[in-house]
Amino acid sequence: MAAPYDYEDGPQHPASAAAAAYDPNYVPDSVKTFVSHLYRYIRDKNVYEIHQMYETSFQTLSDRHFKDTPWPSVDAVAPYVDNDHVVLHGVVNMQLPNQWLWDMVDEFVYQFQSFCQYRAKMKTKTEQEIALLRQFDQAWNVYGVLNFLQALVEKSTIIQILEQDKDGLEQFTATDGYDTITMVEVMS
Repeated sequence: MAAPYDYEDGPQHPASAAAAAYDPNYVPDSVKTFVSHLYRYIRDKNVYEIHQMYETSFQTLSDRHFKDTPWPSVDAVAPYVDNDHVVLHGVVNMQLPNQWLWDMVDEFVYQFQSFCQYRAKMKTKTEQEIALLRQFDQAWNVYGVLNFLQALVEKSTIIQILEQDKDGLEQFTATDGYDTITMVEVMS
C-alpha cells in the first residue's frame, strides 16, 4: 500500500511570483521525500508503489509546486537518490505500466502540437523570436517526429503484441502489459 506523503511546505506563492522566482536548484521538502521514496521503489523494482506514487503524489506535487515552472534540475535532486547515475542519467531495467507509456507518448505529441501552433502564429512574434525560429528551423521537424514515432512503434513490437492479444495468444491488455509472473511479484 502506498504511503501517505506530507505535502505541506509552508505558504504557497502565487503562480506568477513562483514562475518569476524559479530556482532550478530549490527542492521543497515534500519533493525531497517523494524523490527519496521513488528512488527506493525503483531500486526495489516495486512497480505497485511506483505506480501509486505516479498516479497520486506526482500529480499533487506538480499541481502544488510546479504548475508554472519545471521540476527541479537533475543536479538538485541527485542527493536524494544517492547520486545514482543509473537513475539520474541511465536506463533503469524495468517494465513500465501502459499508462505511463501512454502518458509519455501523449505528452510528446502534445509538445509537438503546441510548438507547431506557436510557430504558426508569426504575426505575434518579436524579431528575436522569428530569428530563433529561423535559426532552429529543424526543431520539432515533422519528418523527424514522424520517424521517431514510427521507430517507437517498430522497436516496441506493439503491433505484433496487440495482434496476438486480439487472437487470444497474449494477455497484454488484460494485465496492463505485465506477464503473469510479474503480476504475481507485484501483488505479493
